[in-house]
Amino acid sequence: MKKKRICMLAHSYLPGDDRIFREGRALVERGCEVDIICLKQRHEKFWETVAGIRLIRVPIRRDRARGVAAYAVEYFGFALLAALLLWGRAVFRRYQVVHTHNPPDFLLWAMLPLKLFGAAAVFDIHDPGPEMAMSKWEIESNHYLVKFWRRLEKITVGFADRIIVTSRVDLEIIRSRNACEASKFHIVMNTPDLNGAARADDTVQVHSNGKNAGPVRLLYQGMVAKRRGIQTVLQALILLKDKPEDVRLTVAGDGEYLPALKDLANELGLAGLVDFAGHVNSARLFELIEQADICLIPFLNTPINMRGVPNKLFEYMTFRKPMIAANLRGITSVVSEQNVWLYEAGDAAALAGAIAKVLRHPSEARKRTQSYEALLTQYNWQATKERLWDCYASLLVKPSSD
Repeated sequence: MKKKRICMLAHSYLPGDDRIFREGRALVERGCEVDIICLKQRHEKFWETVAGIRLIRVPIRRDRARGVAAYAVEYFGFALLAALLLWGRAVFRRYQVVHTHNPPDFLLWAMLPLKLFGAAAVFDIHDPGPEMAMSKWEIESNHYLVKFWRRLEKITVGFADRIIVTSRVDLEIIRSRNACEASKFHIVMNTPDLNGAARADDTVQVHSNGKNAGPVRLLYQGMVAKRRGIQTVLQALILLKDKPEDVRLTVAGDGEYLPALKDLANELGLAGLVDFAGHVNSARLFELIEQADICLIPFLNTPINMRGVPNKLFEYMTFRKPMIAANLRGITSVVSEQNVWLYEAGDAAALAGAIAKVLRHPSEARKRTQSYEALLTQYNWQATKERLWDCYASLLVKPSSD
């Protein structure tokens, strides 16, 4: 691919959204010119170039704490302004591909006029819309909003020339409810680019439980939302308070559920055992993972969590950290009990039991973390990047004629 012009539309902040920015950089590496139309925070410029990517920002701010009506206004407002910018720039830029990241699904519709001039449409599904709606607003699958989102998804999938999903589970879900040929789909997982972040020493130091070993350090990192199940970890800490182990939790992340979570920690008498670190940059995050004895993925069993493969799974693997994760379909599509300790989502007693097992069996913890090596040969950014390039090659590289 040589000097192909690509425009991405993303209802997100860039370059802060690692996944979208990684994809943009990967295409720049292949000689593409990449523009991204995205959201703007107050301190950011309307236009700038970062790592070879042109960022064009729309003065709309994201607010995850809003209700359905406010979300709709925010989504449609961004889609409209993004469409106007796209059409204006397309006159001069002549984009070959417009790559839209959901949500919202209808963001792809902004590029439909460009299809008349030969531009291809890539629909990048980060989270399936119906599952996201059910989980965020705690509504059932027969709710009008879920039905509406399924209709949006069906129309968008039909218009798209290529569809990117993050896992085999999402591929099965999307294809099960949309008549669409398999050749449209490409699995591009959300594997982090951790080049240089891994431990120099691959030897895993499992907490010894000795009297002078210091506290056992648990880590949760990521968005702080009720469905992420961090409250289950707090409840598990209550069950561990009378055990010999001195267990502490660090929560590295921010979100609308953070104030309620802090209140819960105080109500449970855990204020001295939980450190709310807030949002941290990559360097600080890697330090926290390095310092942790056990890393946690405590997601609840909601429609959006059930199918997800969180990138923290691969981050923990890279640092060779013992992991405890909820037994959900997306997670178990990558790992099993041979690699991590699994427990029933939302079961605090089972989580407390898993923590105790990791601490009682350091040799088993080492064995499981050693199994990460084989997994990381398959799940890494270089392999993911190749799949993204394959998707674009199927659109931009013309087959040679005999």
